[in-house]
Amino acid sequence: TEGARLDALLFHPTRISRIRIKRNGDGDDQISLFDLEGNRQFWFDAEVIPWPQDRWIAQFAAAWPHIVVEEA
Repeated sequence: TEGARLDALLFHPTRISRIRIKRNGDGDDQISLFDLEGNRQFWFDAEVIPWPQDRWIAQFAAAWPHIVVEEA
């Protein structure tokens, strides 16, 4: 939704600790973002990430090296 996209833009990368990718095998991966306290940010999911998502996540994590990308 448009509101979720705005929330995602307002959440500064310094407040992100990790991004978790859960591969479903059918191309519909689940993507979750966690803040520094370990809380999952429910408004952040695959719908708010530009395509292709893997490339966006890799570039984002490279720009903010404190962010851990994990695959579950």
